[in-house]
Amino acid sequence: MNGNTRVCQPGCCVVEELNMMLTALLQHAKKGHDDRFGSYDALSPIQMNAVAHRAKELFQVELTLVNIRHFHPGGTVVIGDLDGAFDDLIAIVCRYGFPPNKHYVFMGNFVNVEKRRKKASRAIDSISCVMFIFLMKLRFPNHVTVLRGMNETADRNMNTRFSKQCEEYGLSWLYDRINKAFDQLPLACTVHGYFIAHGGISQFIKTRGSLKDVHRPIDKHEMTNTLLLNDLLNSKLDLNLEDISGRARPDLDSITAWTPSRLCWRRSCVTRPSVHKMTSLMEAQFCTWARTNGTVQFGPRT
Repeated sequence: MNGNTRVCQPGCCVVEELNMMLTALLQHAKKGHDDRFGSYDALSPIQMNAVAHRAKELFQVELTLVNIRHFHPGGTVVIGDLDGAFDDLIAIVCRYGFPPNKHYVFMGNFVNVEKRRKKASRAIDSISCVMFIFLMKLRFPNHVTVLRGMNETADRNMNTRFSKQCEEYGLSWLYDRINKAFDQLPLACTVHGYFIAHGGISQFIKTRGSLKDVHRPIDKHEMTNTLLLNDLLNSKLDLNLEDISGRARPDLDSITAWTPSRLCWRRSCVTRPSVHKMTSLMEAQFCTWARTNGTVQFGPRT
């Protein structure tokens, strides 16, 4: 694969081109598709290579713990596991609006890691999901935060629907390029003091500063950082902790915990993505959706 590595041309991904590529993917979403007909129809290999490369460069200059100091006036939309559901991603953005009118936080698990296509499964297009999220970040870098999930590791997404989608298009090099961008993704963020990550709170995080000091990509030979990464991406929040003073609804596909240190934890189920909209210090709105005859219907989570 390394022999087919493509060089990103200088000057790629200017604002006009970013707008054009976002529009192409939006139009592509209207056609109805799955992983057999992905973003290859909307973007050229040169464009996808440039997007992955520029996104990696942008992630490299961000801190491992991104600090969003204030709530966006239009609200901060936190999106859980998409698992390659490109149609759902477009539905969310159409529902809540594009940046800069909103700030988006993507909590990882953009790609689908099923080993094989399941019967009657929802339409999956992992490449389009990644390209659209990367393009949003490149176009609105100050209004989009992208975090790493457990699916954004090569060990987990190898030999899955995501990797096979790349291979079927003859884009094995793109799989490598995207994973290199994943290696540079921030691991967590704070929104006005609320801590947001894909998995659980690691025992190796003593202070926020200790997470900021973690350098990416994480060397697998650095045991502490490797364990920290595993905790942040894979572990679950322990709801039996004495310092949790919030609510837990095991019948829902999400868990929210409020702690004295003002930690807001969000964990969504892999089978039904969820949205968390934060508009003020203690105001949060949860929303989920269901598909009926191809129509996406949103409803509040109570």
